Amino acid sequence: MVILKIFATKFLIDAEVAHHFKEICDDLALKKDSWACFFIQFELDLLSAESSQFQSNSKAALKQIEATRKKVQRSNESIKVPPELLTRIDEHCKLFNFTRPMLVEFALRNASERMQLDRKLSKRRADLSPLYRLERSASNRKTRTERINLIKNNLVVGTIRQSRK
Repeated sequence: MVILKIFATKFLIDAEVAHHFKEICDDLALKKDSWACFFIQFELDLLSAESSQFQSNSKAALKQIEATRKKVQRSNESIKVPPELLTRIDEHCKLFNFTRPMLVEFALRNASERMQLDRKLSKRRADLSPLYRLERSASNRKTRTERINLIKNNLVVGTIRQSRK
């Protein structure tokens, strides 16, 4: 039996996204690292399946995305990522010219927007709260086209023209 050591990897991501994601995991009693890896894998699968629709980011596009990310407060988050997933992340980062933190932030933001914390549930049925939230997240799921558009607008922008000054 082979035992792979999984080391924590640090990602500098939007502090608000990280906080909301942790809050959801705590509220639903989910393991943060496993859940984060699941959503990262989910986005990588779509990138792989639809790779012909995406054009790799130019240097200018990557610079613009990074500049947008720097405008928000960021926190250094540690996530235990299996080596094979980290390798896959690196392959996609190289192929589409984006960074690991950009992908992680994108995946966690999409997951957080889908999973809403609803405090309106009655206290008598608090035991059903996680099931109710998970059920609602399924109805909040974006279509494949909407997800592709999100990727094109936020992660794999492609080529943008630099403005002449």
